[in-house]
Amino acid sequence: SDVAPTVEVAEVSDGATSGARRLESVTVTARRVEERLEDIPASVSAITGDDVARMQSLADLQSIVSGVTFQTIGPIPAIGIRGFGNRTQAGNPSNSTVGIFQDGVFVSPTLATVINRTDTERVEVAKGPQSTLYGRSSFTGAINIVTNDPADELSGYVDAGYGSSSTEGDDLWRLRGAVSLPLSDTLSVRFYGLLENRDGFTYDSLTGNHSGGYDRQLGRVRLLWEPNDAVSARLTATIMSDDVPLPLVTAGRIRPPLGRSIIFANPFSPAAQTALQYGSSVWDAQYATPQKGEVKGEQTTLDLRFDTPLGQVVSLTDYQHSTLDTSLSLDLTALGWGTGTGTYYDTRLSQEVRLSNTVGRWSYLGGVYF
Repeated sequence: SDVAPTVEVAEVSDGATSGARRLESVTVTARRVEERLEDIPASVSAITGDDVARMQSLADLQSIVSGVTFQTIGPIPAIGIRGFGNRTQAGNPSNSTVGIFQDGVFVSPTLATVINRTDTERVEVAKGPQSTLYGRSSFTGAINIVTNDPADELSGYVDAGYGSSSTEGDDLWRLRGAVSLPLSDTLSVRFYGLLENRDGFTYDSLTGNHSGGYDRQLGRVRLLWEPNDAVSARLTATIMSDDVPLPLVTAGRIRPPLGRSIIFANPFSPAAQTALQYGSSVWDAQYATPQKGEVKGEQTTLDLRFDTPLGQVVSLTDYQHSTLDTSLSLDLTALGWGTGTGTYYDTRLSQEVRLSNTVGRWSYLGGVYF
């Protein structure tokens, strides 16, 4: 199987040779059951530890896992695995052949750019058709984001960062943190919050407008109840918002009076070359009309697990509501002669129940989903 170079190494103790080291076993749920990564007879990669902490978005997977490609145009990513995917449908929230899941629950494509910024423990990538286990949206593969559970002791972290790019005025910053709080011997809660912003890597030096940035806010709370070793319940609620406008600009700035009559200029035309004032870089271009790609969403998930004589029963109940509101300029001038807008509403209520067990050398998995 494909294994990303992210398996942690732990010290061997209890009588082992001093200084010896061994590979720590990684447990994944890419096939809907908990199993060791090395036991899976399929192409599955697991990204854990520091590699997850360094990831800025799911697009970083393409530099960690072979065969994975990302093409981001505005708020809807186009993902490919092994050369197949919905790469020609970037920006279309209704078309997906690589499913994105969080804790085993399908995530609406409109929330894909912001959901990956949650409190992540590991990311699992299953290559090849996964429709039997994950549904029709995973014909070429599935990506499962596994988030952190509350700890059994008071703990947390705060992470902040600031930077800038070579584009004038393109500043970016991030603030995120989490805290786990035990409420009793069997009940604990974890809070997570994220704020991050980037002005944008495309810039109009005449108007000062930027595009190609983002403005994200996310809040999340999870309750974990474990009355005994055979029963567990997780209730998770998340609210999120993002603004990822399409980075559409012209190749140059149009001088008046032609600037009031030319909508699309041919850069090879002598008249256009006279009319256009090119900026100091490819990112310095006309961006007279601000654009937007606003995403808002809410998600609530109830995860129940309990052991029975027949095996483990898992119930996943999920509710998602998301909106995508886009606005872009087609002529890219202050006149706004051509403006495109679109609003997508997506409400999902899903229920999954499955039963799994291993008896000797045999294992079985069955379930229903609606």
